[in-house]
Amino acid sequence: MFTMLGAIAEFERDLIKERTNEGRRRAKKRLELRRLSYHLTN
Repeated sequence: MFTMLGAIAEFERDLIKERTNEGRRRAKKRLELRRLSYHLTN
């Protein structure tokens, strides 16, 4: 029983890590695009 709960918890943790990393990548890309846009307009 505890083995199953542990496996599910580990799976959930991996999903959270993937979503967090994806969010960080997207935020970094948005920041890069803003910087590029700023430099192109000034």
